[in-house]
Amino acid sequence: MLKNYFKIAFRNIKKNKLFATINTLGLTVGMACFILITLWIQDELSFDKFHAKKDDLYLLTIIHPDDVMDPNVPYALAPRLADEFPEIIHYTRIFELGNQRTCSFKYQPDEGLPIKFYENNVNLVDSSFFSMFSFRFKHGSPEVALQNRNSIVINDKTATKYFGQNNPLGKVLTLNNRTDLVVSGVINIPSNSHIQLDFIALLPNRMENNWNWSDPSYVLLERNASLSDLKEKVAGALKKYSPYQQAERLKTDLLPLTKVHLNFGRRTYVYIFSVIAVFILLIACINYMNLATASSSNRAREVGLRKVMGAKRTELIQQFLGESIFMSALGLVFSLFLVTIGLPLINELTSKQLTFSLLHSHMMYFFLFGLIFAVGLISGVYPAFFLSSSRPVDTLKASLGFKSRRSSFRLVSVVGQFAISVLLIACTAVVFKQLSYIQKRPLGIKTDLVIKTRVNQPLLSRFGSYKNKLLQNFNILNVTAGQEVPYAEDYKTSGVEWKGKDPELSPNVRYSISHFDYIETFEMEIVDGRSFRRESLADKNNYVINEEAARYMGMEDPVGQRLRFWGNDGTIIGVVKNYHHVPLHREIMPHVFTINPRRYSSLKYVFIKIAPENIPDTLRYIKETSESYAPGYPYEYSFLDQGIGNLYQTEQKLGRIFGYFAFIAIFVSCLGIFGLASFTAEKRTKEIGIRKVLGASVSSIVLLLSKEFSRWILLANIIAWPIGWYVMHKWLENFAYRTGLNPLLFILAGVLSFIIAALPISYQSIKAAIADPVDFLRYE
Repeated sequence: MLKNYFKIAFRNIKKNKLFATINTLGLTVGMACFILITLWIQDELSFDKFHAKKDDLYLLTIIHPDDVMDPNVPYALAPRLADEFPEIIHYTRIFELGNQRTCSFKYQPDEGLPIKFYENNVNLVDSSFFSMFSFRFKHGSPEVALQNRNSIVINDKTATKYFGQNNPLGKVLTLNNRTDLVVSGVINIPSNSHIQLDFIALLPNRMENNWNWSDPSYVLLERNASLSDLKEKVAGALKKYSPYQQAERLKTDLLPLTKVHLNFGRRTYVYIFSVIAVFILLIACINYMNLATASSSNRAREVGLRKVMGAKRTELIQQFLGESIFMSALGLVFSLFLVTIGLPLINELTSKQLTFSLLHSHMMYFFLFGLIFAVGLISGVYPAFFLSSSRPVDTLKASLGFKSRRSSFRLVSVVGQFAISVLLIACTAVVFKQLSYIQKRPLGIKTDLVIKTRVNQPLLSRFGSYKNKLLQNFNILNVTAGQEVPYAEDYKTSGVEWKGKDPELSPNVRYSISHFDYIETFEMEIVDGRSFRRESLADKNNYVINEEAARYMGMEDPVGQRLRFWGNDGTIIGVVKNYHHVPLHREIMPHVFTINPRRYSSLKYVFIKIAPENIPDTLRYIKETSESYAPGYPYEYSFLDQGIGNLYQTEQKLGRIFGYFAFIAIFVSCLGIFGLASFTAEKRTKEIGIRKVLGASVSSIVLLLSKEFSRWILLANIIAWPIGWYVMHKWLENFAYRTGLNPLLFILAGVLSFIIAALPISYQSIKAAIADPVDFLRYE
């Protein structure tokens, strides 16, 4: 029986090449997209699940009064909790040293020049780190890797960067030209780990009582510890232990390790792309159902004869489902080639290293076979029940009846297809409009022609002399130093006090530690008072704030008022106009500027404003001067405005992904429209012939055949617009500063869908309209 079914399936493919091609192509594209997105989702859901103790590892978090979760907690918190609660076996903190100050590493090989780089991802951890996390060691062992204070563990990419293919164990890396660290281990950190560390060394003991600095802290619980009970116990820990009054309003919580990655913004994208994957696959299945039911009259006599010969309805259903599963399997074979071709593009868009291989993967075989049967059943179940439900007397007349039911199904399916396509087009347009808005919105500062280089100890100790030397070049307009780039200053503190402050208030204030001329270099607008002056010795203890800080502190006339920052009393001497010191996802926050020399160890960058003339010569002069003041240190530079685009890489990639999948959805939908238009024109050939004999023009016949499809596409737009409006409104809420939702974008998406759909419809309509009516009516 199966052999007979396959014979009939092949015969139908040969007999209806156009429909078979459209179905195969649609299923191929649909399944390829589904497989690619599933690979991405699988990777997202696999984060941190490779750790042997994953079920007992938790990230300590702080819950703010507005229910915002903060993954950074004070360094002193984890040791206090471990001392009090026996359920906590181990803890480790990750002090992100590279984020706090400049770190440079140098390796001197036996022969040749030293290899040296500035590094950002330098971290200090507790000695229990490798007993908690199961990172695989390529060289060394976790038991002894962090036994000594001068030991350092690096990942395999860093090992290749400094040592090539040589075994780095025992080799010396020099930190900031002062501290020799011996490589004691090389680890492989999988891409599906939210902990990505390049350098790992021991955290000093003096951090045990530090309540001022915060970074991630993890705890390992006993196997049978009650999580709910422990959560209740640790909830008030900050209020109990922290010396700061503001901590009374903060709650401590435990977040399972395997939920950390998805909990901070990724879960939404998993939902979005899951829906897109299902939508595109459904469009391909709907195409199959449409063409199968539309061409059902071609197989009416076959169905009737089989019933007359005694075939049961269940046998007919099995036959038609078997054919759809066969087409699904054929589509899958071709889709695997598309997956191989498309995987590099997906990796580029998602910054992942996804792989697809049928070797040594039993789960992949189960997934693919499941996909074949799922797509086959979804695509074939309606046509199978529809074709098998007719009476033999109707089928032998080649008329299945059920015209209205068949037309209603096609109406719903085509409308659904194009509603999805219009939705994706509209979403793509809104994403790109928001990207354009945030990239063109003035930051409130000038970053063009500003060079960014790294601060190091020799430069910092002689910064005044270094700055004067640079300014001797007439093409260098200003020089300053700062803790962070001005459009990504996310250092925050609650250690700010002012007169009239509510004792219950827990301030959330951004701060900038900088050198003189920071405000002038970026041309920030002073709206009240003045900037810092080198000749004013008192300015080392004074402050400049932004307009939002003055509003937040309730100061109508802030200049001259007193402010305490980290225990240092000073006077507010100026107010700068608000500017975007963080990406536009977030609102402008209260901001305090200080130039206190005691904080200069936190300075990481030198900012050099240059003239547009003779840029190559100016850059050469800066390099030579920097190397003369800091011999033995690496020299790296970049133009500051180039980094602005990197702030919105996620949104840029999201826009591209939406664009690609919108194109694919439209393409697959148009395949179905092309097939339906071809079938409609074929079934109405006699009517078209008669109309032409009676004098109908080509344009009137094209209009006649296109009218029904146009109504369907219009209805699809009406359905898609409100859904798209709601979805994009929710997405735009992620931005504190956002473009408006313009109805014109949705109308243009609809117009574009009409134009695209009109191509296959018009082609088939014109082809039918210009045909010779004699060919249609010859035997009538």
